[in-house]
Amino acid sequence: MAAPVTDYASLQAAIKSYLWDRQDVADQAPVFISLCEAQLNRRLKTRRMTGRATATIESDFAMVPSDFAGVQSFYLAGTPPIRLQFAADPQAIVEMKAVRSADTGQPEAFTVVGDQFEFCPAPAPDTSYTAYLTYYKRLPALSDANTGNWLLTDHPDAYLYGSLLQSAPWLKEDERIVTWGNLYTQIIADIQDADRRETSAHHIRMPDRFNVV
Repeated sequence: MAAPVTDYASLQAAIKSYLWDRQDVADQAPVFISLCEAQLNRRLKTRRMTGRATATIESDFAMVPSDFAGVQSFYLAGTPPIRLQFAADPQAIVEMKAVRSADTGQPEAFTVVGDQFEFCPAPAPDTSYTAYLTYYKRLPALSDANTGNWLLTDHPDAYLYGSLLQSAPWLKEDERIVTWGNLYTQIIADIQDADRRETSAHHIRMPDRFNVV
């Protein structure tokens, strides 16, 4: 009987076991796991991947958090807090700055350019502003130094079948892409559905006086 998947080493062992105990597979397992994590970071969005950060806005640019994977909300501190509008297309901020090139004042909108936030109006805020960011975090990558994370503990099958899916092109076993892919897709859907049910069960409707702008 195969050992349970509980950490980075046992995950690699399981991958090798599923793929005929080939030594070349064992050597490539860390690559498959890394590729799996890259896909998980693109596809999986749950409350366990949510983080918060406080930003000080002193210019029209600020660095994103090191584990940043996407914005949920961004508010300027105040009573009430003021929501910054998100421009999905960075060109929109460029055009706003062109129109308001002489403006200074409170930030109103932002976008993400590379590893930075860009704010408008331009050329800079009129003072230092505190802002609260809620964002999606990337999974803590597995390695010999970091042997586990919450997803591996709670959903080892996501890592296993996601890694097996990444192995198929390397092994030139294209027929296995369908098998591994279907299992992996169902696991991701199950995780997302469970997260939505739990979030919905604990949803509280806030009184109007607590609504933010």
